[in-house]
Amino acid sequence: MYHIVPTEQEIFIKGNWKLEWENCTLEIGKLKGGIAINSKDIEHLKSITVDAEKIMTIENKTSYQRVNDSNIATIYLGGYATRYQILFLQKVIQDNPSLLYCHFGDIDIGGFLIHRHLCNVTGKQFELHCMGIEELTDERFAKCHKELTDNDRKRMQLLLSEEPYMQIMRYMEEKGCTVVVDASGEQLRDVLPYHPFLVKPNHKELGAIFGVEIKEIDDAVEYGKKLLYMGATNVLVSMGGNGAILLDENGK
Repeated sequence: MYHIVPTEQEIFIKGNWKLEWENCTLEIGKLKGGIAINSKDIEHLKSITVDAEKIMTIENKTSYQRVNDSNIATIYLGGYATRYQILFLQKVIQDNPSLLYCHFGDIDIGGFLIHRHLCNVTGKQFELHCMGIEELTDERFAKCHKELTDNDRKRMQLLLSEEPYMQIMRYMEEKGCTVVVDASGEQLRDVLPYHPFLVKPNHKELGAIFGVEIKEIDDAVEYGKKLLYMGATNVLVSMGGNGAILLDENGK
């Protein structure tokens, strides 16, 4: 018994969306802050109509909150697309095949790996939005530059031979830097794409990220390793009266 209790997830969307179920139709265009849809309702959607030119997935919560364009319908990812985000996006693509699809994420290795995963699991090529050399060379972002770590360089090899990453990866490799944008600090999940050296959630905070309840050391190890996969370099999980566990970049 591992005391892991699954909980519902939420899909955050904003813009001119029209969602139809068998006995309910929901239009959210007039809601400036958008809505969150419970994962229980995703599988029962009959149709999704988007009255916009473009659909944009957004990695970070702050960016999601700031994007307000009537021609763009947005979806907050928070990192690698989850099971229900993928189901929702597949339905969106099926019902709206002629729209433009793009992704707005961090200009670092994790950000591009998230984009690649998104394209693979949805079967749709999402264009990169503001994730190129133009942004890397913009003087306004110079103070956000961060040197590539050894871990960055290792993961970069996964992208060097693939379009559309080749040009930006080679530029980053040549200059030895990536870009880090300050997050709000409200959610640990928002920080992970920036590859922090150490994250220190307690077992309740770690469980909240994945929608589970963590009570045992084995559970903390399992989900702590997921934080490593999502970008953290080292993870220290406090277990309250049961001490703490430390995982390095190799998961040990």
